Amino acid sequence: DHKHTGLPYPVFCHLLEHIADNTSHLLDLLISESSYFFLRYFKASLSRLIASYLLNHHKEIPVPEDFLLNHISGSFVEMVQWWVKNRMKQTPEELDFCFRSVIYPVI
Repeated sequence: DHKHTGLPYPVFCHLLEHIADNTSHLLDLLISESSYFFLRYFKASLSRLIASYLLNHHKEIPVPEDFLLNHISGSFVEMVQWWVKNRMKQTPEELDFCFRSVIYPVI
């Protein structure tokens, strides 16, 4: 139930919709030589976003916060790469549902 996380329901979905709207640019970034820097920046930005929403409102978690942030942001970045490389067969909403299904039990 997303209400207990402090994280607005659409935040991941909005990110995925934005990515879907910019697919050609994103593909260039993912396959370019600068993809490492882009992904590092993306992950760092995502960590800050998650921290601002999540860590102010979360229930007690049994792992260190920086571990959790790294896990969630890393998973999201890997998921986006997987999604784009597989020709984005899922809608942003479907992917958002999958992501939240595996992340929210942790938080």
